[in-house]
Amino acid sequence: MIFGYVKLGNHDKYIQLFNKMKLLGLKHDQVTASIVINAYFQCGHVDDARRMFSEIPRNDEICWTKIIVGYVQNGREEDALMLFGDMLHRDVRPDSYTISSVVSSCAILASLCHAQVVDGKVIVIGVDHSMLVSSALVDMYCKCGVTLDAWRILGTMSIRNVITWNSMIHVNPHEVLALYERMLQKNVKPNSISFVGILSACISADMVAKGREYFNSISEHGMTPTLDHYACMVTLIGRSSGVDKAMDLIKCITHEPDYLIWSTLFSICGKKELTANHLFKLDLHNARPYIMLSNLYATCG
Repeated sequence: MIFGYVKLGNHDKYIQLFNKMKLLGLKHDQVTASIVINAYFQCGHVDDARRMFSEIPRNDEICWTKIIVGYVQNGREEDALMLFGDMLHRDVRPDSYTISSVVSSCAILASLCHAQVVDGKVIVIGVDHSMLVSSALVDMYCKCGVTLDAWRILGTMSIRNVITWNSMIHVNPHEVLALYERMLQKNVKPNSISFVGILSACISADMVAKGREYFNSISEHGMTPTLDHYACMVTLIGRSSGVDKAMDLIKCITHEPDYLIWSTLFSICGKKELTANHLFKLDLHNARPYIMLSNLYATCG
């Protein structure tokens, strides 16, 4: 019955049943406890998960990984790092999944100090630099602004996936296009996130023609441009060719232009009232367009 609830993803029911078992004095094994910990995290009951973890006499690497990953998934990255230190202190060897979760915590916190400590621990412990760990390390160093170390890790990878390349693309605005070409040479297929980074670089360098070229190539890679891609192009074209050209592009969007599209146009064009009206229709309760329009009127006197 317990595993039936787990299979169905019914975490609340599973926790209720587990609590009934405890009231009846039934003992649980480590596998059951591990599943309970995961269920608590899925329901956002972080403290209950920690209490359950503390009740297990001897936690193995699976339980440690679940508790660390759970803390990361619930936005408790600093606690996850402390637990990782406790795990090592107790001589429990982490696996690549544990390491990648800890590395992700460092990336979210953009903590270079913690990043370097974790990277050093990976070397000392001798955890295999799997794709999972290496990709996480590249992303971590990129978010901490240490591109040399990101390149160092990248150089050790025999296979690099699109996630790894995207991390480099989004943190190296001056090298984006060269990175993209290298990515293609390595037969790595770009994804939607890759093109957001590429188009953003074209905006920074004011490369309108190149931006159009990359935008048009999205379909060549079997993708349909997203609203994020269109927002980039609205900025690029609006700044160089004016609001009318940007409006022409918006009319070509197959999906309904969203708040991002109109707020992007509002920020770059002269027809503030027109774009503000679209923003009002999309979200009546958002104060931002009212404030922006009010500031504009105040500036104009």
